[in-house]
Amino acid sequence: MNLKLSFLAFFSFCLIATAQTTVNLSLDPSYANEVYYKFSTNQSYDHTATDWEIAFLRNNNMNFAIRINDGIGLEVFEAANTPADYATVDVNNVANFTQLYNSDISWFEGAFNTGSASYGFGEYNPANHHVEGTVTFLLKYADGSFKKLFIEDYFGGYTFKYATWDETTSTWSADTTETVSNTSNPNNMFNYYNFTTATEVVAEPASTDWDLKFTKFTTDYAYSGGTMKYVVTGALQHPDVVVAENIEPNGNGDTSNLNYSDEINTIGYDWKTLNASYTYDVEPDLYFYVKYLDGTVYKLHFTNFGGSSSGDVEFTFEDVTSQLSTVALD
Repeated sequence: MNLKLSFLAFFSFCLIATAQTTVNLSLDPSYANEVYYKFSTNQSYDHTATDWEIAFLRNNNMNFAIRINDGIGLEVFEAANTPADYATVDVNNVANFTQLYNSDISWFEGAFNTGSASYGFGEYNPANHHVEGTVTFLLKYADGSFKKLFIEDYFGGYTFKYATWDETTSTWSADTTETVSNTSNPNNMFNYYNFTTATEVVAEPASTDWDLKFTKFTTDYAYSGGTMKYVVTGALQHPDVVVAENIEPNGNGDTSNLNYSDEINTIGYDWKTLNASYTYDVEPDLYFYVKYLDGTVYKLHFTNFGGSSSGDVEFTFEDVTSQLSTVALD
């Protein structure tokens, strides 16, 4: 009886182990797209990377996060810390301003949450329970143009004003004031805004429809014995999944002590390396385990990365939930 059960267990293991799915995604040349992917449905969703410039967390009225689209070369600086100084921000002083960055550990800490105010961009008013703006931000675009931004108020949504620098006249345009409500796009984690087109945009699928976001993001990149802020391309995980990485030579490894992390860059960018021919090698022995809240686990292995010339990403995955479960055999 024991032998029969052991054989059946081994046979089932082999069936599961060979049930791999190969996935080919593309961010397109120059990483023109951001791509969201869901393992359980094997579906992906593409969004044009330049469609948005700022993202507002909208799924919790008690929490807020405001992220910059650093993947398109957009930079954000704290230019002043009192409301009155908004009118006199000088772009020529950008070298003296403090640059701010999104967290690549948590979705819930954006660049604008790291300003010098208690809540990054402003202070809490106990009389009305709003967070009211105090900090002026300067946005620097990849083409060298500038906008200034002041987040005036947060209370179930974000009210902000902004203006564009006219290099010819060395003056700011008239202000544009907008409110992005948390009630917009109720199935999404973030709402998005494009200053260039002065429009709200939808730049992600429903929160339940993705596990990984393939995109460009800023990280602390190891360099010359230290680290530097650097934009890389890779995968960031949804806050509802945890991920463990494991070294498995020839696809075999010990999975008894997987260390799952909720840091969104656990997969990150360094599953690939740029070689002397300026193409990418994928780490052959590196595997990732993506775990859902219900205990389902998918094993992920990258097999190819095309770099900016194509933006292509290839990986395999399989459902290994039952392989990681301990079953007592009599």
